Amino acid sequence: MMPKFDIVSESENKLIFKLTEAHPALVNSIRRSMKSLVPVLAVDFVDFYVNSSNFYDEMIAHRLAMLPIKTDLRRFNMRDKCSCEGVGCPNCQISFRLNVEGPKVVYAR
Repeated sequence: MMPKFDIVSESENKLIFKLTEAHPALVNSIRRSMKSLVPVLAVDFVDFYVNSSNFYDEMIAHRLAMLPIKTDLRRFNMRDKCSCEGVGCPNCQISFRLNVEGPKVVYAR
């Protein structure tokens, strides 16, 4: 069985393809490669000052880490290749601040 690879659509930052007649191990290896080799911006460190909610800090940090952060990755350097040598600067990291009180639902914009 020879796998068939067809490109459905392609743009500057998105590729949709169809892979048929492929062994599940091959499909899984492609999926794992895409997850590990495609650079993404993600929450790496969360600092809590006061947490009066019913959730543990670790649980909230884990949920924040699952949020997709849309950005133009061409504006950022990989942390290990940045001129700050991985210390952290505006060229390789973003800082967010959330200050909310009271019972309410917080939405991202």
